[in-house]
Amino acid sequence: MPAVTLPKTADFLVQNIRLGNDSRSPDLRRQEIVQTIESMMKQAARARNIELSYGQGFLLPIDLSEDALEVIEDNKRSDTSYVDIYVKVKFDPKQDAKAKRYERLTHEEAFRRELKVMDATAFALARENRMPIIVFSILEPGAIEAVLSGSGRATVVGT
Repeated sequence: MPAVTLPKTADFLVQNIRLGNDSRSPDLRRQEIVQTIESMMKQAARARNIELSYGQGFLLPIDLSEDALEVIEDNKRSDTSYVDIYVKVKFDPKQDAKAKRYERLTHEEAFRRELKVMDATAFALARENRMPIIVFSILEPGAIEAVLSGSGRATVVGT
């Protein structure tokens, strides 16, 4: 039976962060970890596109109550505790006010501006071999044909 894939655009970038503390007292370690998370939650609320979560498999909103927050004792160091949390950043380049679309730019400009065109190794090979890179959305109907005919909406990276 053939495999079927349903492409879906990513809506969040999720990064695991381990917050650790090595104060001598377990109670003080927990208190300092909670203070760090509270500070992160305030900053995330200001950003409006960041969520903090925790959990295994399903990510849940952070609950700082004594029963909910699982502070883990490090088995290798008795004076260290940590909490694993997840930072979820809403990912929608079409709504990012800072996003800029380029019609054409050189490999050097893309590199200098730290634009993430593609995998670093593939980008380096394309640049060394003076091979142009055409960046476009395959989610738009007819995009491939339009780009191949020269009428599509794309960014050309190269000489």
